[in-house]
Amino acid sequence: MIESVNRSKRRPVGAWISAICLFLLLLVATNICTAWGVRRVFLMGTESDSVMTATEKTVVLAAAEFPVTARNAMYTLFNKQLRPLLLRTSDKEQSSWVRQFPFQQDSGYLLLSGLYRNEAATGVKLIRVADGHVMASWSPDWDQILAKISRKKYSDVGPSNITATNPLLLDNADIIFETDNASVRLPACSRQPRWVLDEAMHHSTALDSSGMSYWSPSIEPQGFTKNSFLRTMVRNDAIAKISLDGRLLYRRGFDQILHDNNLDFLLFNGSNAGDANTDPIHLNQIKAAPSDTKYWKKGDLLVSLRSPNTVLLYRPSENKVIWRQTGPWIHQHSADFVNDHQISVFNNNSVLRIAPPTTAAAETNSFDFLTPDSVNEVMVYDFDTNQITQPYKPLLDAARPRSVTQGRARILPDGGLFLEETDNGRILRFSKDKLLWSFVNDYDDKHLGALAWSSYLTAEEARGPLAALKTAGCLSETPAGAPVTGS
Repeated sequence: MIESVNRSKRRPVGAWISAICLFLLLLVATNICTAWGVRRVFLMGTESDSVMTATEKTVVLAAAEFPVTARNAMYTLFNKQLRPLLLRTSDKEQSSWVRQFPFQQDSGYLLLSGLYRNEAATGVKLIRVADGHVMASWSPDWDQILAKISRKKYSDVGPSNITATNPLLLDNADIIFETDNASVRLPACSRQPRWVLDEAMHHSTALDSSGMSYWSPSIEPQGFTKNSFLRTMVRNDAIAKISLDGRLLYRRGFDQILHDNNLDFLLFNGSNAGDANTDPIHLNQIKAAPSDTKYWKKGDLLVSLRSPNTVLLYRPSENKVIWRQTGPWIHQHSADFVNDHQISVFNNNSVLRIAPPTTAAAETNSFDFLTPDSVNEVMVYDFDTNQITQPYKPLLDAARPRSVTQGRARILPDGGLFLEETDNGRILRFSKDKLLWSFVNDYDDKHLGALAWSSYLTAEEARGPLAALKTAGCLSETPAGAPVTGS
């Protein structure tokens, strides 16, 4: 009787072992078959293979991506709201990084845009560099802003990934920023927008030379007007001028600008990688010339076109490109005027990777550096000599900023350099010959908060907004030397 009971207890254990072995055998067989299928797709191509149909290829690639899909689903489940705005510190931090903020000898201010430590949504903060104190905050009511924005063709912005990109701080302490779907003006001391311009705006904001309006990259809603085949297939970036009360004053598509200046060839650089087929321009910066010089007139626009690796000077009043330079920068950002004969360019040093359109890499890893040792560079073009120099090369080689798809740099009035390593959540400030401070946007112990094109303000540049914030009653004036709130 006892032996019979023992045999009955052993049977379920044996059945479980058999089931587990069968499952492992099927798993190994599935992995082998999937690997064989993926090998056929990549070795025999995706266009012409008489053995494997297009549908079968899609199924094979989807099966191969299942672990990535499952991982992303789990991560989304536990970080649903903020997942796209959180960067894993272990994935980004390098041995060259230091955390050296605040910096008492710096009288300037950091206008930080992004996801700040332990907060539930993105916003903008004015931080005093000397002691890391947050002087003021702008916390947009994203639900109200999104309610005023219609869905645009080339963007998908929602609560999980919306940012106040490249905030422009006005003298009255209002900020103007882009969301990839619209322009927004947010007053000081309020979460409610003063206005929302429901037009496709993206990347940068910069005051016009008159100070009465601002320039921003936009998208021509009619598509490529000069080519009927491309009209609905390819994104046509445009330059846009917006009044400070939120009215679209001017917009011109870049296909028209390039066509009128015999520069159509810049639209078609022969690349078939990544998004170059649908985004051949990728306008990411517009800056207005502040004064007349022998190389440009006040109001001329310095424009960065990422996809064709081109920076140019454009005169809107004449629809004329007055100067153009393609390379040596590669997928550059943040072109800026330095003085009356020099401009600076943030060189990402990145290239598009050729990735099958059905893989995760096509969306998240389509860029890589030119070489494994490449770092971001700040190049200075001198119109007097037609020469390009890199005055901060030793400093950047030591700090090793490696932002692949974004980045900001500004040569400051004192000859120092401000740089946002956007993709990695780090901000650097240099003098002419050394690193002064390094702000790492630590969100928590394991994550960095995403940055959205922050800026550095000198004490003089911050004077007007600080006075307006004080008048409005939303300036936090904790004395220097108070507990540090920065990284």
